[in-house]
Amino acid sequence: MRIININYCPKIKHQQKLNPRQAEKFLQEVKSWLQTAKRKIYELQSTRFSKELVLSLLEVMSENLLSIYENLKWLEKQNYSKPNLEKEIIKELQEMQREIEKLNQKLKGETP
Repeated sequence: MRIININYCPKIKHQQKLNPRQAEKFLQEVKSWLQTAKRKIYELQSTRFSKELVLSLLEVMSENLLSIYENLKWLEKQNYSKPNLEKEIIKELQEMQREIEKLNQKLKGETP
């Protein structure tokens, strides 16, 4: 199994003036990244990597989720909004965060 580069995370430059094309590209990259990250979480649940490696990967993914959420909020402040797409992305972010927390608890020996 190949480990994706989880250090990559879609970002948008916080410029003084928002370029709508960049914002649209960012949202599409986020959707693609979320699908890949979701698959990675399920792969991590079913493989035998070291506990420390999996925990560190989950921590990085969690930080990336927070970064994406902050960028979405910044876009909203810039009055660039696609409510349906943003709601869908936020729902997926929350779902992924729950999956990460469950896997973290399982690896640390806590009951979910």
